[in-house]
Amino acid sequence: MNTVHTLALVLGLSFFEGITLQPCRDNGIYDVTWGQTTKFTCRANGPVQWRVQFGDSQDSDLLVSCPQSIGTCYVSTEVGGLFLLRMVDGQRMMVVNAVNNTKIWESVQLVNGSLSCNEMSGSMLDCYQLNFVYLPENVSCRAVTTSGSLSVSCVIGRVYSSRRLYTCQLCRLTNGSMTDILDSAPMMTSPTTDLITESEVKVSGFCQFNSTLPTQEGRYTFSVSISPGGGVHNARFTDGRDWYSIERPSPPTLSCQPLPCVLGQLHMKCRCTAQHPGQPIGLLQLLMGNQTYNRMLSSSGEPDNDNRNELFYTVALREEDYNETWFRCDSVWRTETISGQNHIFNVACRWFVLFVLIFKQ
Repeated sequence: MNTVHTLALVLGLSFFEGITLQPCRDNGIYDVTWGQTTKFTCRANGPVQWRVQFGDSQDSDLLVSCPQSIGTCYVSTEVGGLFLLRMVDGQRMMVVNAVNNTKIWESVQLVNGSLSCNEMSGSMLDCYQLNFVYLPENVSCRAVTTSGSLSVSCVIGRVYSSRRLYTCQLCRLTNGSMTDILDSAPMMTSPTTDLITESEVKVSGFCQFNSTLPTQEGRYTFSVSISPGGGVHNARFTDGRDWYSIERPSPPTLSCQPLPCVLGQLHMKCRCTAQHPGQPIGLLQLLMGNQTYNRMLSSSGEPDNDNRNELFYTVALREEDYNETWFRCDSVWRTETISGQNHIFNVACRWFVLFVLIFKQ
């Protein structure tokens, strides 16, 4: 895989022998990936020089000198085939060859400095700050939801950046189209035993994000972009899916059946349910009230209720409650309450009360 860079936006200072160069501009760190060739262009087609700084050195070494716009270029050094001048579509390009190059094993600082293209007078035209990387390996990301919150974590098995630049970025894809960046965080790293040079090792990494679920209905995918490399990895939820739907619950319904009367009280066994409980699942609540008060009888969010999709409760009605007391099933979904219809029951136990009184005489 070949990467072509056509901009020159870099941090830091570069120096010619006896000449101080202007700082490179911001956002100019470019990955040189192991196993790939990376091409760099110069904005000028006239006489130019390509120079390189190794590591933290403030001295630059001449790689190639091209005194004419067209014609022969003079190679000063290729650093063991690491830096090669090539013609691509009629344009001179400097190629950094990181395909099984043994020079990198000897010193990673060879690809941890700055590569610059300059006019023959010494004025800098383009400057690239190099970052030698191994792409992330064995990455797994998972997502866990609790009510309206979201937790995303990623484990990175192996990765390497010569500049120690390890970051993660949490992104959200909405309905398969619009992408939003939710958060960025540094990667926590630990060294491994996997050598990439005589003195450098790959690291393992971990990223953690805590966010909130969207408020709008839709289908969402949460992914993590990992640098170096910029690879995107979808987070998987506990059910194995890599997407999550936000759906409002359907209006709840209430059904009650009378039980035998006991000492003048009518017992009603009531069931609250919603055909679709919503995602995330809402709470069902059974309420009762009259003209002067109302109260919650039961909630599916109580610790002893394992079923969030339905709610059972036995209600005791006194004679004075008949035709006065209403019952209702509500669904509490996030910050919204979806109310069902009020129900008033007019079943009486007077015949049973009379029987009890006569029997007692």
